[in-house]
Amino acid sequence: MHVIRAFFVLLVLCSIASPSFAVDRLAVVGATLIDGTGAPPKSEMTVLVDGDRIVAVGRAGDVPIPTDATIIDAAGKWLIPGLIDAHVHLARSASLYSAPDDLD
Repeated sequence: MHVIRAFFVLLVLCSIASPSFAVDRLAVVGATLIDGTGAPPKSEMTVLVDGDRIVAVGRAGDVPIPTDATIIDAAGKWLIPGLIDAHVHLARSASLYSAPDDLD
């Protein structure tokens, strides 16, 4: 009987932690923004995210924030484009300790 109760408690906890509780609209307000274009950083910016898309970027106060959006005060913080690890060595052998002159 205890196993069945534990299973149902675990099931409830998993359903609470499911992605269905993710925030739909998010407003990041007051950040300094580096947009990745080479332009200088822009201060006091607002970025509005709807679902998985950025839908608006502009000066704080110029971007209307929906009433149902979760607001993050980012004053004194920085926003930058997403970064990926693009540093790979495709021509190396499989050894962890191989040197460039030991290529197969």
